[in-house]
Amino acid sequence: EDFGASWGRVMPEEFRVGRDGRALELRLQAHFATFRTRQTLLAGGEPDPAQQQVDLEPFRAFLSSRGLDEVCGDEALMPLFALPFVQRPHAQSNVCGVFKAKWLQDLRRDVEAALRSQHPQIPLLYDLLAPQH
Repeated sequence: EDFGASWGRVMPEEFRVGRDGRALELRLQAHFATFRTRQTLLAGGEPDPAQQQVDLEPFRAFLSSRGLDEVCGDEALMPLFALPFVQRPHAQSNVCGVFKAKWLQDLRRDVEAALRSQHPQIPLLYDLLAPQH
């Protein structure tokens, strides 16, 4: 099952069409598009530019299908709109933050918060699975 169908099933339409929902979906799509590059970088390798462009193509299509809205004006999200259009994005100062651990941690935190706010019955499962500190 693709992400869009799962996202639509789990998150209510009111959230998905709102600014926060659209911004979170944009960030998730960017995550999927950069996953292979992030894994390669974590392993100490250099991503293949041709493979990066292949991986970024669905994200480019996602951006094209969404059009421009107020999410585009969010300064924190602007680098994501440039991501599929720059060569070696992991090496470009204006978009390389997407490849950092902090960006991924922030995304995870925000996804968990969105899920908890939309489905309050789910937190018990998360709490059971969360690592104990």
